[in-house]
Amino acid sequence: MWVLLALQHWQIPLGRRFRSLKLWFVLRMYGVRGLQEHIRKHIRLSHQFEDLVLQDERFEICAEVVLGLVCFRLKNTFSFIKSYSQTGQTGAQSE
Repeated sequence: MWVLLALQHWQIPLGRRFRSLKLWFVLRMYGVRGLQEHIRKHIRLSHQFEDLVLQDERFEICAEVVLGLVCFRLKNTFSFIKSYSQTGQTGAQSE
């Protein structure tokens, strides 16, 4: 007699209960120092991106940069929508 097993159900759950297992694998692979450096690198990148956004007068920063999160938006959106609805052009240049 043959028995078929549904192997997709035989796995380590990666849901809420096994959150610590995912963190354990990351720590085993990179180590604490590697993980710290990875986070620091992304914080530096977010501040560099913030500087780029501040240099462009079309954008503004909406909130303080926290860790790797930069919230920005297009300034003067109403005039952009008005010109886009009249011309159908975004003003972006294609190569």
